[in-house]
Amino acid sequence: SGLRGIVHIDKAGQTATFLAGTTVDEAAAELEAHGYSMVSAPADTAASLGGAVSVGAHGYSPKDTNFSASIVDLGLLTVDGNYLTVSARKNAEYWAAAQLGLGVVGIITHVTVRIRKYQALRAQRFTRTLDEMLAELNEARSKVDFYRAQWKPTAAKARVEVGWLEDASPAAIPARTFTPPANPEPGEKAGGFRNAIRRGLARVLPKLAPIVDRVSTVVDRGDAPGLRDGRDVAGRSEHGRVMEYQFPQHAVADAIADLGELARVSHNFGGTRVRLSMIESDRVLMSAAYGEPVVALAIEAHGARAEAAFREAEELFIRRGGLPNWGTWNTFNGAEAADVMPRFGDFRHAVHDLDSHGRLVSGAASRLQLH
Repeated sequence: SGLRGIVHIDKAGQTATFLAGTTVDEAAAELEAHGYSMVSAPADTAASLGGAVSVGAHGYSPKDTNFSASIVDLGLLTVDGNYLTVSARKNAEYWAAAQLGLGVVGIITHVTVRIRKYQALRAQRFTRTLDEMLAELNEARSKVDFYRAQWKPTAAKARVEVGWLEDASPAAIPARTFTPPANPEPGEKAGGFRNAIRRGLARVLPKLAPIVDRVSTVVDRGDAPGLRDGRDVAGRSEHGRVMEYQFPQHAVADAIADLGELARVSHNFGGTRVRLSMIESDRVLMSAAYGEPVVALAIEAHGARAEAAFREAEELFIRRGGLPNWGTWNTFNGAEAADVMPRFGDFRHAVHDLDSHGRLVSGAASRLQLH
């Protein structure tokens, strides 16, 4: 928590270096004061940069990789007391492991991020059926700078938000459009009280959840957090616990269909919400997007049934080829990782080289049996 603040900005190299305890929001504010923003900025503004790197946090731009894959270098204090700067050129044998290290490769002291000229986000909201949303993913991935869809798991329609990063000067804004919606939705304030009532009804009367979900997806247009440069200004806001798994695009339709069927028969999904976003491919060893772009499905849940819902959904997500967002709830283990992650063995070897006795531990490391 003491490692906070900016170290320097390299305007020529388009990078900025921060101490690792600096939060996403603090770093963004500092950069905006100089006319810049982070590339692949995580959506969770309350996360520290070191923490965001350690778990592969991501934002809502389908053109960006996760945050771990976009950084330039990081400082690493190993358990043996050695201080290393790790990058694609320095101590490169550890780079692809340290980029998403799950807290077990060493203590991150600084993070150097890529930056670009600050641009404002122009957003548009509309409603799509789930089939329409899925059919438009390829177009959205190539055309927009921001994409997020949200729906209740038993609903047939989703509220979609798309956006474009544009120069701050109105005269310089180019004319760019995504498929124009028939009924674009105006921005409104968050309906937190209404949402709380719906969640309460769904928990108390779970058999009514499908009806509540169908109605609220169409009627409620304004419970999304405010956006700035693709980040959630409200940070963690009113949201409950989150589980996210990431899929190859060809597998996401079946995962969504399975989840809808599960939510219709299980009493654990009352008051839950599904969120879809997209992430570009990378070469980070423990990334779900290693070698190919992915579609992320996140489930937000509230109350005592949240973990039960997560466990039920996780089983089907893994069966459909999903891999976890390490910063959210999951029980993914070493046997599963060894079976489906092509570079898991290389990550395990790097962890052993840096901490052969397993003195750095985390929940994820224990489940993955890295030592």
